[in-house]
Amino acid sequence: MDDPKATFEKAMASLIEGKRGLGSAPADARSALVGACLLALERMLSEAIRVKSVDAFVDVLAWQLAVMGTQGGPAAIADVVGRLEWHLGNLADADGEEGGQESAGSPDSRSH
Repeated sequence: MDDPKATFEKAMASLIEGKRGLGSAPADARSALVGACLLALERMLSEAIRVKSVDAFVDVLAWQLAVMGTQGGPAAIADVVGRLEWHLGNLADADGEEGGQESAGSPDSRSH
């Protein structure tokens, strides 16, 4: 059985190194950035769990999202909130489905 953490790190490395893109898209600078960000966030979360400071980590992430939203004005704030709601709903739906797969063709799906 594969180690999920090792599998995740391998997948992110393939994005960062330009060996593959997001979904069926070709590798590009955006996919490399997404891989690097996800890998960094996963490592920060692992460290927060290790030192029992997940609440502080969540607060830092929420603060940074608020900063990003307010710098872009009301439309950016709405975008940040909408994306967070979409991801939370998508993850909640995946938890309820066997195998945790996303529902195909969701009318509210967004490209990230």
